[in-house]
Amino acid sequence: MTLAFLGSYDFQTWAVTWLPIIFMGLLVVGVFYLLKFMPRTKPVAIKPDDAPPIGWDDLAGVDEAKEELRE
Repeated sequence: MTLAFLGSYDFQTWAVTWLPIIFMGLLVVGVFYLLKFMPRTKPVAIKPDDAPPIGWDDLAGVDEAKEELRE
């Protein structure tokens, strides 16, 4: 390397070459950092017995719902 080469390699050339790579690397590290601190939850299974039974008296006056239940 000569000093002439180092003089032509200025900050703008370095920034255009390396700043996008550094930025993408920081984004990847940031995503992994956020994923590390996200709470891990399990979905609650819905049991069929949890729903209250619906009787004909509950549907009083709703003729369309009664027809759908008969079908």
